[in-house]
Amino acid sequence: MGPGARKVKETGTVLVTSTEVAKWGAPTFDAYIALKGFATQHPEFVASFVRVTTDSYARYRANPAAWTADSDEAKKIVKLTGVKPKTFLCC
Repeated sequence: MGPGARKVKETGTVLVTSTEVAKWGAPTFDAYIALKGFATQHPEFVASFVRVTTDSYARYRANPAAWTADSDEAKKIVKLTGVKPKTFLCC
């Protein structure tokens, strides 16, 4: 169970875990939201961000077993977020 789900369990009920979502064939990355003003001022950035994200989802679905703690993908997530792979790799 990831850190978000653990926090929810303190006062609420977890409806679905990242492990279950992964079994459905979807990665369990965070969702991102942009303020309308930012998106309007930076449409190329937003489009590029969406493209990179959906491409990553496709690579994950094509070969989820390749996403290990030592994979390039995991190393990039660690560099970006500072979290340990065991925090975001469910399987």
